[in-house]
Amino acid sequence: MIISLLFNWRLYPADANYWHVIQKEVFSPGIIQRSNRQMKVSIGDVLVGFEYGVDRKALFFAAFGNSEFSLIEYDRLIEGFPTIFGIVFENMTQELAYEVHNSLLSHDGYIGAISVHFEFGPHIALYRSALPLQYRLQGTRLRSFYPMGDKDGRDEYDLERMKKFGYIDVAFEDTGAYRTILDDFDTPRHFKRVATFRRMLTISSSMAEDDAYHLTMLLEDLSPKLFNALGAAAERLADAENEEDVAQVALSGRRYMEQLADGHLE
Repeated sequence: MIISLLFNWRLYPADANYWHVIQKEVFSPGIIQRSNRQMKVSIGDVLVGFEYGVDRKALFFAAFGNSEFSLIEYDRLIEGFPTIFGIVFENMTQELAYEVHNSLLSHDGYIGAISVHFEFGPHIALYRSALPLQYRLQGTRLRSFYPMGDKDGRDEYDLERMKKFGYIDVAFEDTGAYRTILDDFDTPRHFKRVATFRRMLTISSSMAEDDAYHLTMLLEDLSPKLFNALGAAAERLADAENEEDVAQVALSGRRYMEQLADGHLE
């Protein structure tokens, strides 16, 4: 799943960097490292205020009321709203989310965890577009992202901090055009295709949901363009009513294989 851990940053010491305090709370127990789960992590402010004319109730529901998985402490959420800080883990399992959640409950600033769904437009705006990528993790291996050739944007100090939490194999990774204005795959339509393909994997095969999330994350890293074909095939298969519909699914699959063979998916 895509899981966001939420925090009320106002409850952290004013004379300290609240991200450093939260970072220690989340990573020092070693739960995430021991899971050996491959994940991508984004951090940043999910909500920091309101513009004139914004419907606060609608925004609250869009941000926190459209998740199929929720471990929110609502008293804490109401107290912190709208000054919410989020850490989004792509490809976190429910089991791992429960374990991390239980380890954080004793921290006053922790609000809870919810699932994020990028096929839902407001979630893209709040949990993806507004939150820059921070890390790629697996076990004690960590890659710290920096944006599109901007080597001056590499944070050596943050990398040293993460070493203190047990990360041994650390380095930097350039995100390229990913999540920039050059990224054409950041729309609800794209993520709906991804979600449909993921559901097809779990329904039509013995693949577990956690494995399906893992596979789609890896495929998106390889080439998000492939979901134009795979997602379309999955959508057509889900709605197939006759042989002609199934034939259209096969056609989408064949086009994908041809593109892959020709090297057109880079």
